[in-house]
Amino acid sequence: MLGYCIKLAIFKLAKSGTTLVKSCSMDSYNSGIAFSKSILLMGVMLIHCNILAFCEPPAGLPAVSVIENVMIWCSYCVPLFFMISGYLYFRSFTGFDLQLFKLKTKKRIFSLVVPYVAWTTIYAVVRVFKALYLGYDGEGLVVDGNISFIGFLKGYWDTGDGYPVGFQLWFVRNLIVFVLAAPVVYLFAFRYWALCFMLLVSVVVGINLHGLEYFTIGAALALHRIDIDRFSGAYCVSVLVLLAFVSLWHAADFSVFRMALTVAILFALTGAVSWSAGRSLLCRLSAGFLFFVYAVHGLYCSLIDRWLLQVVGYDTSFRLFACFVLALIIIMSVSTFFYWLFCRYCPGLIGILCGRR
Repeated sequence: MLGYCIKLAIFKLAKSGTTLVKSCSMDSYNSGIAFSKSILLMGVMLIHCNILAFCEPPAGLPAVSVIENVMIWCSYCVPLFFMISGYLYFRSFTGFDLQLFKLKTKKRIFSLVVPYVAWTTIYAVVRVFKALYLGYDGEGLVVDGNISFIGFLKGYWDTGDGYPVGFQLWFVRNLIVFVLAAPVVYLFAFRYWALCFMLLVSVVVGINLHGLEYFTIGAALALHRIDIDRFSGAYCVSVLVLLAFVSLWHAADFSVFRMALTVAILFALTGAVSWSAGRSLLCRLSAGFLFFVYAVHGLYCSLIDRWLLQVVGYDTSFRLFACFVLALIIIMSVSTFFYWLFCRYCPGLIGILCGRR
């Protein structure tokens, strides 16, 4: 059903003159990274389909254990996105180049800052409406029935729980900060010993770098000319076997192993595309589509999760897992429909919301 909905949207977009897909050669990144981003987006969507956050199913249901383990593996998706972002930012560097830093930072204003402000404003307006007329928590944007100007501004950074008003947009917020700190990141990524020192200090001292460590690892891979897009199928199999053993020993709970596994998973994902020779639909989904789905689904994912629990129920493993799977299908389908709608009727706005991707 999900595949049918996406293909239907692609067909409609092609008829309207706006395409949901691009050839791999036209993308700003290679097919392996495009493939990885598509898979990782699904992982992020699954995190937000975690229906266990909204219910207390009967004890002992096998589906609970399955969903919890899926959540563990999906927790690698955001670190991998940070790593890919660092890789793409630094892959054209051959040394310290201040002019190149300025050029790339200027480009990120349109690809990160502008869409972040636009989407956060949309989420803030929706939050204000829900607080004033639907009885929802105002999250500081609405206080005692009145709109708080200070709270509205704070929503662009932190509403009090560590997230901006659009909770999933924290990734873009952090990425903007990392881009501004790119010259400092270069100093740690250019030398292996500096990178190791940074990671060691963050682990030993327990400093929360909020994803900067993964952005720096991606930068190091790019600066040292390690092509993450070209790895054989045999390498992918060996990585998956390694992951199985590590999962069995629960080593992924430790920071050092988590970092190592994140790098291994990135190589496995990008290398896996060699099996399909870049012909997969996942390799051709446009960066604009992926960003739009990531940004828009936070508006209704929790609502869909709760609605499914009420309609389907969660008293058995079948019903609980059905809610989990249906949540992904519905959220992805609705997001694809909205993307088609915007492309069809608001092509100028879609360019702003997707950062010219």
